[in-house]
This record gives sequence, structure tokens and C-alpha cells, in this order.
Amino acid sequence: MCIRDRKKYKDRQWNHGPEALRDQHEVYERSYLKRHHCQEKNMWVDKELSTEVSRKDIAQLMNYKSDAWKMLHAGTSGLVFGGYALPLYAIWLGNDTWVPSQFNTSPEELKQWRQAQDLYRYKWAPAYLTETRWFFDHHATPMTAKFERGWEELFEKNDIRRDPAVARDAAEMYDRFITFRDMKRKTGRLLGRAMGIPTFPMWAKMCIGTRIKDYWELAWNEDYMVITGKLHESMTEEELQDYAWRRFLSPYDKELTHEQ
Repeated sequence: MCIRDRKKYKDRQWNHGPEALRDQHEVYERSYLKRHHCQEKNMWVDKELSTEVSRKDIAQLMNYKSDAWKMLHAGTSGLVFGGYALPLYAIWLGNDTWVPSQFNTSPEELKQWRQAQDLYRYKWAPAYLTETRWFFDHHATPMTAKFERGWEELFEKNDIRRDPAVARDAAEMYDRFITFRDMKRKTGRLLGRAMGIPTFPMWAKMCIGTRIKDYWELAWNEDYMVITGKLHESMTEEELQDYAWRRFLSPYDKELTHEQ
């Protein structure tokens, strides 16, 4: 099912996507002599994607990709170390942080798995924010009052719910000063870990950049379906929780209500 949906998704990108998306998977900066991903050229929101796949198919594909990355890192250790990797497999199977979601079939097991994922996100999100704050301070980035309010809302509060309207100003600040193509290798690694993506080993910035790009491209396509079709009005409680959780908006330990 997921492989078929992925083929439909990629076929639409190839047949109907922008020319830059088809012709190049990345951009090359001559000034830094490095390859990058560009949000404008290497990512695309397909406004007609709903004619080929449904919102649930996109959600399943996002989970499939996350599980595949976890399986890839665990399986590679067996190819590298052979039988010596058996202790690593024992650790892998005994830890909800790295076990794929498909290994948890019951609602109770899936809830425990997501809580473990949230704990891993909590562990690395402050490190990512600290890294970006160092970037702003090191380069003496000019801050407006609006950006400062958004940054304080996003960074200074660790135990209370943020105000989305104020935090959105911080997102605008990120888009202006730290674009996806300017992200450093260290920043990408910390962002990937904050998203629950395996990052060890990571041979180059392009590896984690590709995973972050693929994940958010699917998320934005699903967002377009939900917003334009008002699908959130017909979602069940479980579907809405899953939709918000995959966007890091509804940690399980917060137990947010449907209205929140």
C-alpha cells in the first residue's frame, strides 16, 4: 500500500512538478562549494495530489518513511558487524525510541511508543534551539521587536504551551535568516534528532537534509488537503491527535483536548 502510494506521489512530481524539481535533486553553491537542498526548488506542494491519493495515504506514507529510517539504521549494523551486532539488536528491540511504530499494534502499545518518541524530542529540541540562538548571536543578526517576542515565546518557555500567533513570528524570522539551504550539518543533525529521525551514522549534511525535506514535503501536502477540504472537521479524535502529533503540536503527556 505505502509503496504504491509513494510511486503515485513520485510519478506526479515527475509528470506534473515544476521543471526545477524534475531536473535537479539539490542545488550547488559555488561560493561555499557545497551541495544543499532549496525549499523553493527541491520541494513542491501538489495542489491536485488529492486526485491520486487520500489524506490517510499521505499519513501512512509519513509513518512508513519514519519506520524505514529506523529499520535502515538498525539493519545496517548487521551488515557492518555481522554476528557481533546481536547485542545492538537486543537494545534496539527493547527500546521504544528506535522500534518502528508498526511493531506496536494495540492502542496502548502505540501510546507508549509515542510517549517515548516525545521524550526523545524533548531531549533534543532545546539543543537545536540553542544552536540556532548561537547562530543569531554569533552573526549579530538584527532583531525587530516582533521577532524578539516570537523568539522569547519559542525559546524561553519550556513547561507551558506556546501562543501560536506569537511563535509564528519566530518562524518568519527563521525563513528570513536561516533558510533550509543555509542550514549547517550540526544544525541539521540536531533538527533531525528533535524530529525523532536517526542521525548516526550521518555521512553528510545531504543525508539528514533529504529526510527532513521528504518529511515536511509530505506534511505540507497533507496540510493543503486538510485546509482546502476542511477535512479536520470530519476527523475522529484519534485521527486529529495523530495529525497534530506528526507535526509536533500535541505531545501525548499534555493530553490536549479536541478544541485545543
